Amino acid sequence: MSRVLTLTGPGGVGKTRLAHKAARDIASEFADGVRVIELGTVSDPGLLIHVMAAGLGLRDLPDVSLDKVIGQLRGKSILMVLDNCEHLAKPCGMLAGDILAAAPLVRILATSRQVLGIEGEYVLPVAPLAVLPDAIKLLTDRVAAVDPEFEVGPDNRDALVAICRRLDGIPLAIELVATWFRVLAPEEILRRLDDQLRLPSGHSPTRPARQRTLAASASWSYELCSPAERALWARLSVFHEGFTLEAAAQVTLSTQDDLLDLIAGLVDKSILRRDDENVARYLMLETVRAYGLCKLAESGYLEQVRRAHQDLLGLADASAPDSEQDQLTSQSPPAAEVLTKRELEIADLLADGASNKEIAASLVISPRTATTHVRNILQKLGFTSRVQVVGWRARTSESW
Repeated sequence: MSRVLTLTGPGGVGKTRLAHKAARDIASEFADGVRVIELGTVSDPGLLIHVMAAGLGLRDLPDVSLDKVIGQLRGKSILMVLDNCEHLAKPCGMLAGDILAAAPLVRILATSRQVLGIEGEYVLPVAPLAVLPDAIKLLTDRVAAVDPEFEVGPDNRDALVAICRRLDGIPLAIELVATWFRVLAPEEILRRLDDQLRLPSGHSPTRPARQRTLAASASWSYELCSPAERALWARLSVFHEGFTLEAAAQVTLSTQDDLLDLIAGLVDKSILRRDDENVARYLMLETVRAYGLCKLAESGYLEQVRRAHQDLLGLADASAPDSEQDQLTSQSPPAAEVLTKRELEIADLLADGASNKEIAASLVISPRTATTHVRNILQKLGFTSRVQVVGWRARTSESW
């Protein structure tokens, strides 16, 4: 069993909340208790050992050093929760490695947008909430706190679902939006989400600065990236529905070998996630993509990169059956001729970006049944990716 577990994921996805819950659930397994060490406000790596010593309750040690901290931990059964490590990932990883090597009964649970990269680290990505039912429940709970008379009904349910989908199911984004329900109707909020990066948190001065707007959260991640990773993040934001390594190379005028390490770095920092398909496909959350587009516009290269993307789609239409253009615009039979009524319902949800779990909850079927339906739909339409359903649905919607 791994002695160090790192919860990773984009800002606001709920890593800290999950870590604290996990620590409470397993606290009885550690004879000497749980120690939570918050690192979000620590900017100087030289202070890391002092903050860690204080978090462990070692405030009376003169001349704090790693050896003295390890001496206090040796032989003790402690769970150390290192929260918000991403901006200190390398020094945190080195320090954690030293502690684990010298104190065999210590376990470490870390939260970080970036992997720590230490030997024996088990990385668990934290996914956004499924729109149905989790994200909707969080939104309605938070709205009820600011507007006790608010109720979900036929008149607003569609707008609430659309808001949660637009916010990628990110808990932080949902909580920021919820504060505005006391002054705006759901439909008004949905229309304003085009500027979601600047949506403020309302009256939440206790939030860390990096969590007061979605732009601030994205900026925190941006600062973790190297200049080359930042530039690639911006350029890749022109892809709406994800991209392959080959497509990224064509749009950025790079070789796949040149891009591979940079894409790996963006995956490690939770900017990209790899979709589970036969050919690796990379996706960005919409809020992450929106921030990248802003940076691309600031750089002055927006139109140039967009033209390269359009050129890729134009070339793909003529010669590349498995390219980005094929994912969005491949031809297929009319819906009514190939899909059952139930499959049409599921295809509609697929085109709206619903996951198999969300489809199951929406139609009150099991996740396994939803997965089988999705597989059958793709097979009937001759598709290899659920992304292709988006363009297909747009072309065939009038015949549904």
